[in-house]
Amino acid sequence: MATKKIPFQYYLVQDHSSNPRKSGKWYGRRFMPTTLGTRGLAQHMMNHGVIAERSEIEDVLNGLVTCIPELLKQGVNVKLQGLGTFRATLTSRGAESAEAYSVQKHVRGVNMRFCPDSTNLDNMTSKKFKNECSMVCVGYDDNGTIKPTSAYVAPQP
Repeated sequence: MATKKIPFQYYLVQDHSSNPRKSGKWYGRRFMPTTLGTRGLAQHMMNHGVIAERSEIEDVLNGLVTCIPELLKQGVNVKLQGLGTFRATLTSRGAESAEAYSVQKHVRGVNMRFCPDSTNLDNMTSKKFKNECSMVCVGYDDNGTIKPTSAYVAPQP
């Protein structure tokens, strides 16, 4: 069973916009040093006591990767109980009339959306989820370069 709690890493970035309410203030942004692939997710699931070989878990996950987009292309929503629902949405331009509407001219794109299933996650709100995370600041953004926290010096007012 996996017990190691890895902290959620973030860095600080200063707003330089023209908005006087935001300009000069510092905001936290998610730091994402790595992405876990299918094999890593399968290994993680095994560490949680899933009774299957890693290759079997990978096969199931790869099936999801293939089947979910296939079903979305057909206009079918896919709900994974306890996780959420995948659905497709349209981005389109307006037409002067229903008769003038055409897919080629007016549909700009089809988007894949995911809506988390909050009922099976104990009505997990963003604030509750934040409280479940162990968070650590890894640095600050210095013009596109993330400097380590040890080099961070708070700006003087």
